[in-house]
Amino acid sequence: DQLDIEEDQQGDDNPLDDLWAQSVIAAMRNYNDTSSRFRNAVHRQGMIINNCGDKINVEMVLFDSGSSSDNFISSNFVKKCGDKLLKDMVHKKLRVKVADGHQIELKGYIPVTIAFEDEGKTYKAQLSLYVLDGLAKDIIIGLPAICEHFSELFMNMIKKASLSAGQSVNLNEIEVLANIGEDIDELRRY
Repeated sequence: DQLDIEEDQQGDDNPLDDLWAQSVIAAMRNYNDTSSRFRNAVHRQGMIINNCGDKINVEMVLFDSGSSSDNFISSNFVKKCGDKLLKDMVHKKLRVKVADGHQIELKGYIPVTIAFEDEGKTYKAQLSLYVLDGLAKDIIIGLPAICEHFSELFMNMIKKASLSAGQSVNLNEIEVLANIGEDIDELRRY
């Protein structure tokens, strides 16, 4: 089996733009500057709940809108959690194409419930997290899960970061982006 990050087949894309975007995404995945005032726009603490109901705190979850296929978990984080995650792992050889174009073999995936708190509201979803070696973040939440389960949370994170930077926030743009999961084709026109 193979997981490929699907690329938009518009035909008019400039290959240099695509290369630039891949470089930005790769840098974002490896970016660990915890002092940045914009860090909270895409990073969040969360909690994994395994199939037995064990709760595991996660210090660094990256909401990666550039990850267009799936969600990932660091193999080091899985090892650190031990049996709480390993017992639920589905061992299956898979491959994924990462931002720089290389294909990496995955060890399998772990079905979990992942939850986030924001201003007294809980955002929760059942996801499969694909185990990836060398991941700088504990977990990466990809665009499909952001759109389907966490769009409101993600927009709140961006809004708060914008406000803390002294930027005005256009509520119309926020509303359009918050509805991304409902009508992604509408968003492509912007």
